[in-house]
Amino acid sequence: MNPLEKLEDVLRSCDRVFVGIICLLVSLAFYWTGFLQILTAFLPSIFYLPTIAAIAGLLRLLVERRLGQKKLPSEGKAVFITGCDSGFGNSLSRRLANRGYVVFAGCIDENSEGAASLRDYSKSIKTLQLNVTKEQDLLAVEEEITAHLNRENLQLWAVIANAGVLHETPLELSPMSEIENLINVNLLGVFRTVKALLPAVRKCKGRIIVTSSLSATFAFPYLVSYSVSKTAVKAFCQGLHRELRKFEVTCISIEPTFYRTPLLNRTGPTPADRLQQVDDERKQAYSFFINEYEKLMKGMYKLADTNIEAPINAFEDAVCSARPKRSYVLAPLQYRILTYISSHFDLCFTDLFINALISPWKTILEIVRHQYDRLSSLDASKY
Repeated sequence: MNPLEKLEDVLRSCDRVFVGIICLLVSLAFYWTGFLQILTAFLPSIFYLPTIAAIAGLLRLLVERRLGQKKLPSEGKAVFITGCDSGFGNSLSRRLANRGYVVFAGCIDENSEGAASLRDYSKSIKTLQLNVTKEQDLLAVEEEITAHLNRENLQLWAVIANAGVLHETPLELSPMSEIENLINVNLLGVFRTVKALLPAVRKCKGRIIVTSSLSATFAFPYLVSYSVSKTAVKAFCQGLHRELRKFEVTCISIEPTFYRTPLLNRTGPTPADRLQQVDDERKQAYSFFINEYEKLMKGMYKLADTNIEAPINAFEDAVCSARPKRSYVLAPLQYRILTYISSHFDLCFTDLFINALISPWKTILEIVRHQYDRLSSLDASKY
């Protein structure tokens, strides 16, 4: 092992804050020795410190990127993934099997086409019947995984809580049974899954990985219950990471935008069916929902990416990297701008940006029309 590799191994064992401090000290050393004079010679003295801080930040990003490129060996390691009938879980099972991991793939229907395709794909993939809302399913899965680990002398390196459902309906039109089911799957399912298999992960100082969403940062209309569940999952991951730090267990959240997976497929009652299930007052108040729902789904499909390579790469890096990130925000530039706006500006600016993403010209015309009507009403009030 050469000196550079030894230094990298030392830095990988260091906290990220400590690495940042080292990068700042290196930047200051460059400044004091005159290496940064080329940059600072043309700047007023008031910009010296911000420039040094910016260079230190850039250096830290480069160092962390370099440290994260090393992949850990997969020999003797197993992973458990929920929600593997389709979507992210199905693709990730194949990817990690190719990496050499033994994959326990939890499927809500072990006889489904997706589960059968996983069994046919690789002998390293073991499909398990699992509904994350049922405690008895988790107990059976825990027993089966533990027995297999002991029999094959494997370590459970990672638990990936990926199972989830979507619910796109106004709150007043949403039966509480559907909201409770969403919370039961998206949030309590994560609690059950992680709690059941945490002892095995803790023993090998492994990883807990959860699927959150960019909806945890800002909530779209009609996706309130979904956003609440994903926000709670993100908080769960952050708090659990601090709780398990003493055991050197790493907790990681994956926060994708919308992708065209089966999660977006329309299932359940139609908007017209929803209106038939409520009283006349709500039916009249929400008569617009049928058209609004179509606009919402078209907007989501327009913004949704067909290529799921980015989230699968993020999951893979979270499992395999020697120094993974604490969270993987998978968003193009416009979503990152939206995240910044939602964090620092009034809600109306976020709404304006979302509408502009979906239909820019219509949004501009509506702004002009709204301002014209407002000015007209002000002029009329003078007389």
